[in-house]
Formats: sequence, C-alpha cells, structure tokens
Amino acid sequence: MPSLSQSQDVKAVVTGEVVHLPSLSIPIQRALPALLSEALDACELPSAHLTANLLGIQFFQTGQFQTVLDDPGAGFPVALHMIAWLAGRKDEKGLPIHVRLAVGLGTIDFLDGKVNLFDRVSRRTFRGGGTAFLQSSRQLEIMRTGDRRIGVVTPWQEFNAELKVACLFLDHHIKRWSVDQAATILSLLRGETQGVAAAALGVTQSAVAQRFQRAGGKPIRAMLKRYKEMVNNKAKNI
Repeated sequence: MPSLSQSQDVKAVVTGEVVHLPSLSIPIQRALPALLSEALDACELPSAHLTANLLGIQFFQTGQFQTVLDDPGAGFPVALHMIAWLAGRKDEKGLPIHVRLAVGLGTIDFLDGKVNLFDRVSRRTFRGGGTAFLQSSRQLEIMRTGDRRIGVVTPWQEFNAELKVACLFLDHHIKRWSVDQAATILSLLRGETQGVAAAALGVTQSAVAQRFQRAGGKPIRAMLKRYKEMVNNKAKNI
C-alpha cells in the first residue's frame, strides 16, 4: 500500500460536486461514492494511465468529492470522461446525474495518507495542500456562478485565458448531451474509431458520426490535443 509523498512537480487536483443533488433519489445519493469511483475506474485514456497516476480520492457528505492525479496532462481528459460517463446514468425518476468539475494544476506542498490503488474505498480520506488544491477549490466556487460544468486553472496565465474560452464553449455542449451523445464522446476519449464505436454501441457508423458532430466532437478533440501539448511543454520548465 503506497504512501502519498511530497512533490514539487506539477500535479492535477480535480474537485467536483453533484449538481442539483437534492433532486436525485435517495438510493442514488447513497450510491454516489460508488458511482463516482466507477466513473474513475472506467477511464480508458490513451497515454493517461489513470490507475498508476491516481494518488487519492475522497468523498464528502455534501455531494462533493476530490481526487489527485500524478499526471497534470490527465486532469482535463479525466474530468471530461467523468462528466460524459455520468451523463449516461439516470436515477429511478429518470433524472440524469450531472457534475461540476474544477481542475487545478500546480504543485502539492504536502499530501498525507495511505491509498490502495486497487481497492477504491468510498470513505478514504487524505490531507493535502499546495497551489493545485487552491486552484481547484477556488475555480469550483467561481463555476457555481453561471452553472458551469467544467473549468481548468493552471500556473500559466496565458494558458488560463485560452482555457476559459474553451471551457465556456464546452459547457454549451455538455449541458445538451443526450445519453447517446455522451456515449459517443466516451468513445472519442478512449481513442476508438467511429467504426469501433458503432459496433460497441450497436448502431451504424453514420449514426455515430452524426452524434459525434452534434456533441461537439471535433472541437473537443482539438481541445484535448491542445491541452496535452501545452501542459507537456509548460511542465518541463517547472
């Protein structure tokens, strides 16, 4: 069972909360820690080996949660994956599960606790501090105004301005995803071709292409590529 250790490298902290929590059924509210863990477990991101990079995850009674990723380049795609994965789940009343996720990139001054990477326990806790935690928590507070669903803040101001515009655009699509469109975005994040996605979803390739376009697939793919390039280039200079 590895211990969490101090590091001055850039990490990613994702702080999130379930949107409209009181509206969800009581059984779903109780199952949220398991569902959120499953959303992380389901991540299959090319070049973002989540199992190896997950440093900690914890949940709070208010419907909030927080996870720490060793790879800053995984922060944005992991957040997007969780949003899309959960968008395909509904409670007994037919209400979708929406989350708001704030990704904060920066250094971690301390991270105390022990985590079994292969046994995600819903009540595990850790104590952490540093700019990554501050960036993520502050961004979540800002995002509540305007009901934003995804946001990213980094140590690099010129990058933040670009990310803000990109995330505002992405919000427009996220709020309009159908269950089918969310599933198509998941296939994009997993690096699947449209043909593979069509076979997995049991539809034609033409249907996948239409969902992909309506869900904002092309701009999202460009955003993911741009994010990875900028984070990799910037992190090398820290």
